[in-house]
Amino acid sequence: MPLNMNKYKDLFCAEAEEQLAILSRLLLVLEKSTNHMEYHEELMRSAHTIKGAAATMGYASMAELAHAVEDIFHAAERGALVVDTRIITLLLSAIDLMTHSLASIKSSDVELPSKEVVDKLKKILEENAGVQTVVPQEKTGTDVQQLHIVTPDTIKVSVEKLDTLMGLFEEMLMLRLKANSMIEPAVEFVRTTTDPVLKQQLFFIAELEALFAELARLMTEHQDALLAIRLVPLEQIFGQFPRMVRDLSVREEKAIEFFVEGGDIALDRTVIEGLGGALAHLLRNAVDHGIVSRGTISLSAVREKGRVRIFVEDSGAGIDYGRVKEVATAQGVGTSEEIALMGNEQLAELLFHQNMSTNKVVTDISGRGVGLAAVRGFAEDVGGRVEVISPIPEIGKGTRFVLDLPISLATVRVLVVQARGYTFAIPFDHVIKTLHFETREVGDAAHQETLFLDGTLLPLMHLDKILKLSYGSAPSPEHSRTAVLIRTGEKTFLLEVDACTGEQDLLIKSLPPVLRNNKGFSGSALLPDGRTILLLDGHGLLIQAIDDILNTQSLS
Repeated sequence: MPLNMNKYKDLFCAEAEEQLAILSRLLLVLEKSTNHMEYHEELMRSAHTIKGAAATMGYASMAELAHAVEDIFHAAERGALVVDTRIITLLLSAIDLMTHSLASIKSSDVELPSKEVVDKLKKILEENAGVQTVVPQEKTGTDVQQLHIVTPDTIKVSVEKLDTLMGLFEEMLMLRLKANSMIEPAVEFVRTTTDPVLKQQLFFIAELEALFAELARLMTEHQDALLAIRLVPLEQIFGQFPRMVRDLSVREEKAIEFFVEGGDIALDRTVIEGLGGALAHLLRNAVDHGIVSRGTISLSAVREKGRVRIFVEDSGAGIDYGRVKEVATAQGVGTSEEIALMGNEQLAELLFHQNMSTNKVVTDISGRGVGLAAVRGFAEDVGGRVEVISPIPEIGKGTRFVLDLPISLATVRVLVVQARGYTFAIPFDHVIKTLHFETREVGDAAHQETLFLDGTLLPLMHLDKILKLSYGSAPSPEHSRTAVLIRTGEKTFLLEVDACTGEQDLLIKSLPPVLRNNKGFSGSALLPDGRTILLLDGHGLLIQAIDDILNTQSLS
């Protein structure tokens, strides 16, 4: 490397990665566009930027490859050639090579050879008469002023460091709460005392209260800033999938239109880190299983309260439930009699079992029967869930996978409830409303209490019974009773509690090890008074309640 350019290497790599991402994105747009000319200038600019920076840094192989890519766009702009699918595929392979070369430069400062791809690009130019390629001039690399690299205005911070900061914040919060609990009795005593000497301290008490109020305000701002740092736009992972779907569809010789929407929605970094692999599997499934020869695949996201719902849909024939029954029986997921009685919704759930695959041929795209189990595992690990719907009701065919995920793993808005003297929190994104009812309104259907609400018969579950709480006394049935209307996925039910005490935004903490296998809890949270309470999982409570009902019926 000429002179000592090591200090510029990170900046060069950051700029080159950004320009390569632009090239890849625009090439995919170009492939579908009817007006190619509008993209050539920006494509040339990105290739030219990489060429100049690589030459200045002394990476001759990458500079030559970027120059060959630039020549293709020059020729296309002059009308000497049409950038068709064949050429785009070659250009994308050139981008891949430069991406791999950057990785090698980062790790060992050695770039990868590019002659083979350069020769292929030059051959395309030679095949088109009248194309005059520009002979690259030698670059000495000594003029640092020619290195037009902009220092990025963002830095990468590991999730572990963010978690450490959040942990320190929690400790600060606990200390503030402890100080508050110690000072409040003293403040109240001074205010109510008749001692004239102590009365003179009221001014200082007021100052102290103002100081604590300012501290609380600053800590709230600190918390908001920390939470904002943890959020990352979905575009960071959505952006990789148009290329992946395009390459798979070309390879499988399928005509697939791919649509992406909702990339501006942000999620917690920890969720984002695992989401890419889950979505990659669902999209591979859509290409391999969903679309036979021609169709559409879409990836979209919508925000609902404190959660994000991500949809992966294809317009194929949908799930072959007959095939699911065959495979489930062969794999011993259940007896043939049990599986024969299952409806489509129950059969769709079987797809998430380990080793369940309806593909008769295992390929390197999909078909080993481990992916969907991993997708569900990821969703549950971050406090989310996944479901599959097929056919899609709106179009009468196809398959829709829905990932329901929390936006933040650091805070949650909750409804605080009481049951048998215990305090719990229900994530507010599951709560539709709270209501009061009388015992005389309760019905019964197959050993399950029910309640009519807005013309719909809903199951009535009891939190104390589901969690088997025996401490304390339940409210008298003669008095008005309280329930929370909960929606989890496509299911809606009523959960009876002793009382609802309000809504709060709470810091999330992990579950104690002894409770991690309990379906009814998704985590714990820190109350403003310093107490830790358990977060209820609506989906888990419903499953637990259904299990209890089935056990009761089998015993009777």
